[in-house]
Amino acid sequence: MLNRFFVTGYTGKDLKKTIQGEKSYMYFNIGSKRDYKNTEGQYDTDWISFVAYDALADLLDGVEKGTLLTIEGRITSFDKVENGKAKQYQALVARKVDFLSPKTNNLQKGAHE
Repeated sequence: MLNRFFVTGYTGKDLKKTIQGEKSYMYFNIGSKRDYKNTEGQYDTDWISFVAYDALADLLDGVEKGTLLTIEGRITSFDKVENGKAKQYQALVARKVDFLSPKTNNLQKGAHE
């Protein structure tokens, strides 16, 4: 079985990691244009949410808004109880990042989780 995706797009804001104990993580969004025009002749943008952990969150820390990235990752699902009811959620977990435009504080070309 295969659980893998690729998304290329621009960061929607400056990225900042969160540290909890010895773990670091980051939630962030990538804006990716659709490959077709809407009825007004414009390309719509999909804003796709990701989470990155540990070394990858450390690498992405400080990436500026508008940086072009390709994200490779996996989809995960988890259960969460809200208001006494169990709900299932999905998340896109970033596993690898390729910088397609320079990162200002680290010019590394790609990194893995």
